[in-house]
Amino acid sequence: LEYPVTFCVFSWKGSDIKRGSEEQVFFHDPERNLQLVRDLGPAIDDQHRRLAMEEKLGENVRLLYVALTRAKHRCYFVWGGIKGASTYASSWLFHRPAVADPAVVASLEAHFKSLSDEQMLADLQSLSEKSGGAIHLSDLPEAAGEPYQPPATTGSLK
Repeated sequence: LEYPVTFCVFSWKGSDIKRGSEEQVFFHDPERNLQLVRDLGPAIDDQHRRLAMEEKLGENVRLLYVALTRAKHRCYFVWGGIKGASTYASSWLFHRPAVADPAVVASLEAHFKSLSDEQMLADLQSLSEKSGGAIHLSDLPEAAGEPYQPPATTGSLK
């Protein structure tokens, strides 16, 4: 599927799995010839949780790739220092640590949280320069005028 113009304004989803928020995790166990494993808990092993988070990040990166490549002529993508963005696929694509330790998601989260606004912008500018003009950065426009307020009603509607 291709479209002349696409808008990716809410294309972020974290790869973190909060303790207690998941009753089960799925992952491919490298010690079992990449066999699919389902840990039902209630006490999910930290290693299992880490492997599931890494797979979730990988899947989110693949989904983001699909979203970004649907545009035939132009794709608008919104990105910035969004709260909780440290484990988003966009963080991995745009602000990946130079060297990630074996705990990929934890490494990404720590690196992203250490970035200043200036460092984030520098990462994006570098990507834009390497794109040969295919990627253009711009700030979001300021809100214009007052927010819409519906007219006050007089009487009741029946």
